[in-house]
Amino acid sequence: ATPMALPSPPPLQVIAGLRNPWPVPQTSRHNLGACIVEALVEHFDVRWEWWWSCWSWIAQLERAEEGPLAFVLPATSYNLSGPAIRRALDCLGAGVDSLTVLHDDLDLEPGCWALKLGGSDGGNRGVRDR
Repeated sequence: ATPMALPSPPPLQVIAGLRNPWPVPQTSRHNLGACIVEALVEHFDVRWEWWWSCWSWIAQLERAEEGPLAFVLPATSYNLSGPAIRRALDCLGAGVDSLTVLHDDLDLEPGCWALKLGGSDGGNRGVRDR
C-alpha cells in the first residue's frame, strides 16, 4: 500500500501595524495600524516578545486549522518601518506574500478602511519603505 501524504500545514501569516512609537501621542492617526494590531493581540490573549534582531515587538499565535499567525510592531518611526518588517519576515521564515500591513491613509475619511492587494504605495512613505 502506498502511504498517504499528509497535507501541508498552512503557512505563517504576518500582520504588521505601522506607528510612530515616540513621542507621538498613541491616538495619532499614524498609529491606527498599530492600534488594530494591539487590539488583535489582546483579543487572542497572546504575549508580546521583544526581538532585538528585527527591532520589533512580535506576538505569535498557533491556530490549528488556519495556521500560525504573527503580529509585528516595529520600534522604528512610521516612515522607516520597512527594514524592521523585512527583518521580522526573515527571522520568522516568512515571505512578503504572507505579509499584511495595517496603516492609515490620508485619502480615506476617518473611520473608513480599504483593502488593497499589490500595486503602488500611493505616496505613503511608510508603505514605500517596504
